[in-house]
Parts: sequence; structure tokens; C-alpha cells
Amino acid sequence: MNNEIKKRLDAIDNKDAIRLFFQLLHDMIVELKFDADNEKLAINVRNDYRKRLSVNLNSHLVFSIQDGDIFGLKVNKDDLATIEGAISLIRKEEFATKTLPAIFVEMSYADFLANLEMVKALWLKSCAIYEPMIAKSRYRKHHIPELYELAMDNSLLNRYLDGMEQPSNSFKQIIDELEVYLKAEDNVLADFTINKKVFTNAYVWISDHNDEIGSLNAHYEIIVKKDNKAYVAIHFESALQQEKDVYQQYITGLPTKIKWVKWHHSRSLEHTDPIALQEPDIVKKIANE
Repeated sequence: MNNEIKKRLDAIDNKDAIRLFFQLLHDMIVELKFDADNEKLAINVRNDYRKRLSVNLNSHLVFSIQDGDIFGLKVNKDDLATIEGAISLIRKEEFATKTLPAIFVEMSYADFLANLEMVKALWLKSCAIYEPMIAKSRYRKHHIPELYELAMDNSLLNRYLDGMEQPSNSFKQIIDELEVYLKAEDNVLADFTINKKVFTNAYVWISDHNDEIGSLNAHYEIIVKKDNKAYVAIHFESALQQEKDVYQQYITGLPTKIKWVKWHHSRSLEHTDPIALQEPDIVKKIANE
């Protein structure tokens, strides 16, 4: 077992993301008919400041996974508009070459999953066009043969992943996936907006479809407390005490499982059933609350 590979996989700490990376690497290898000795291909692991697994064809970085949260891949420049029409990209970088107008794009794991078939097709198309243009990768000297084997042999990949505990979902991952889920819903939730300007690793504000609840005075909030559970609430946080207090005077007859709780020297509304971060259906449960 290669210690550098193991170190990076353990740091990613997301079995699903790791399996997806190697499954797509397998698909590329099969599509391009690369055997283990093909010198056009260079797969390596970076445990330096870049902290990623990367796949190179000649001088082009064509595929990468970083920290389990960011997937990167090469697409033709002509196809960029298709991707940007569906995904809010984290980063994009144009290749400095005239032979193949191509762009390396990075996106969140949640966006990658939500648009997997479209993105995969454009990525494989770009790789297939580029492959005949090269004879040998100048990065082949950094190639780690066992990474090729991990893509082609699930039993070997399983041995690397054995002992890795599936972690609790990160708060960022939950919110990214919730945003995708809400947009896909055929009901009023599709018009709700996640406010990324009020977003930390422990809470985020959400506005309703009329934007009536979404300001400082009153906003939906998903918040993770010290018990490592997510709570769904409507918080009242005006700078003026009398504005915070006014809501409890007029809101009566609360629905089942909604209660008043102490909040910022006043009271706010909160769902009575918090959700553990390791819950497999946490995104759907948050939306239902």
C-alpha cells in the first residue's frame, strides 16, 4: 500500500467522493483505451499545498479531486457556456495552447453530482479530442502505477478505504446539496434562497419565496449547535429589543413540533426535532422541516 496515496485518501475523508473519482478515471481509461504502460497518462498525488489527486494528459491537467469538496476537469472552450449555464463554478483556467482551446473548471462536489452526466460527457469528449495530439506525458516521471490499479480494481480500492469511517456531513456540503435539492423541488421551496453572504461553518440564513422572511429582523436559519445537530428555526434578531419581542405577542397557535426558544435576549421559533449531521437523508429532512 502506497503511503502517499493513503495519506491523501485519509485526508479527503469522503468515501463517496473517492469512489466517484476512481470510477470516472476508470471510464476515461476505458474510453481512451489506455493500458497501464501508456506514457500519455500520468496520475499522481499531491500532498503539498495543492492537496489533490490529479490526472494529466501530456501538459494538461484533465481531472482532479481536492479535499473531497472540489472536483476539477478539462472541457472544450466551446462547451464552457453549457456548464456555466447549470453550475456556479469555483474557478476556471484557460490552457495556454492554440492546438486545443480548452478550459480547466472547478466546481463543488454537490454541483458535480447534480450535473454528473452532462459534465462527464463533455469531459470525456474533450479528453478524446486531445488524446491523438500527444505522444508522451512530460509528467510521466511522476506517475504512480498504483493509482491506475485503483481505478481498474475495486478490491484494491476497498483495501485502501477499509477502516475509513464515513464522517458526518460537513455543514458546507449539507448546504450545497440542500441548494441543489431546493432548486429541483416542484413546490414553493424552489423559490427559497440560501444567503451565502450570511454563511459560516455553523449557520446560514434562508429567505422565503417572497423575501418577506430573510432580513435581520426575521429569517429562516439552519444552525448547528454544540450537540452536532442541525436545527431549523425562524430567528428574530433586530437591533431594537421591542422589534424582537413583538413577534411572540402576535404569533399564537403554533403548529405541531414548533416551539418558542430563548434567542438573543428574546425568543425565536424552532423545530423540535434536530437532525444529526450523520443522518443519510439529512438534506431531505431539513427541507421537510
